[in-house]
Amino acid sequence: MASSINVRLNCKPPARVGQSAILTGTCKMVRLVESIGRESMEHIQSFVFESLPAIDIAVGAEPLLFLERILSVSDDARRIIVERHQLTLGDDESHFVNLVLPGTTDYPKTGAQLIVYLNECRVHVEMYSAAWEVERPTRNAYIEFARMFFSPILSRYNHQFGTRCRLRVVKTKDYIMPPKTARLFDSFSVLANVRSLHHFDWERFYLFVKNSRHEVPGGYLQSMLVKRGFSADKARELNELYHHLWQFKKLSTR
Repeated sequence: MASSINVRLNCKPPARVGQSAILTGTCKMVRLVESIGRESMEHIQSFVFESLPAIDIAVGAEPLLFLERILSVSDDARRIIVERHQLTLGDDESHFVNLVLPGTTDYPKTGAQLIVYLNECRVHVEMYSAAWEVERPTRNAYIEFARMFFSPILSRYNHQFGTRCRLRVVKTKDYIMPPKTARLFDSFSVLANVRSLHHFDWERFYLFVKNSRHEVPGGYLQSMLVKRGFSADKARELNELYHHLWQFKKLSTR
């Protein structure tokens, strides 16, 4: 059964991670998040999609121990709020830790999520920001935000536990929507009533999911929906529904 806790951490940083340096980093991070939206207006004008990189932390044989420890060393100088969750679906079990910046505890949040899948010796990292709800970040901005966010946290973690954990950015290729998928997307998005989908709009949306051979990345789909006139909230809802339906589609073919 899933469980959740909210904790405000209160621990002193080691001497080599000065509070003034951390606060300076926080100010830079805020400016970075504000600028990310401006950088990506041109980015979403094409069906050629600059995929966001996969980021992880290689932690050895005990990724769950890393999650336990990270609760005690998360950056209290920024008063980061920690949310821990566990999800079990059949034989699959996943563990999550959300690290949320102060002032963004209501959706949309700004921060990071650490994800551990059993039988893997790494911790997956996903970044998120309220500034990205409408305008998707560039690959470089996404990586810079991740490094700035985790640099003081991992420095403290490594100092306390004598480890050498580092963020690892996995190289990815740009996404290009396959022609058939693009036609199915066009048949839905061009004809859709973007303010209030009617019966035939939903039918075309379901055909888009059913007949596509490849799943469209979430950030790309949401950006393209906004480009086609959907509001940010509606694009996010359709993006979430699309991926829920794709998960069901994968399960039904097992």
